[in-house]
Amino acid sequence: MVPKVHPSSDELEAYSLGLSSDADLENVEKHLLICDRCQNELALTDRYIAAMKKAAATLKTVKGLRSIHFTDDGPIFGATHCGADGKWVARNWGRQLAGFHICDSLEEANAYLIDSFRQMFPEHFCSENCREEFF
Repeated sequence: MVPKVHPSSDELEAYSLGLSSDADLENVEKHLLICDRCQNELALTDRYIAAMKKAAATLKTVKGLRSIHFTDDGPIFGATHCGADGKWVARNWGRQLAGFHICDSLEEANAYLIDSFRQMFPEHFCSENCREEFF
């Protein structure tokens, strides 16, 4: 029989992170042995924590790209940013250009930004005014 009181989301998160007190640890573990609902919630919590750790590690090691290229068609800007859904957006724009591509990672967005510019402007050679900067 499952007790009426389930561990709170905060208690399950602390358990997942290894931050439970000894008393809480014992109670949560006993409850998890018999409660499918809390086992499922713990699995979701574990996946969420893993995703957040992966995102934080990516932000620390990989930087976004911003660019400006002065072409015969005028300045062409480029930038990568993270959307609200966690996907990465690579965006190029200029006087007569507005395009973007949704990517699964920042690395992919940076590569797309560079490659798409080179495909659109194969004749372009950067001057001292052009810039590509990682931020």
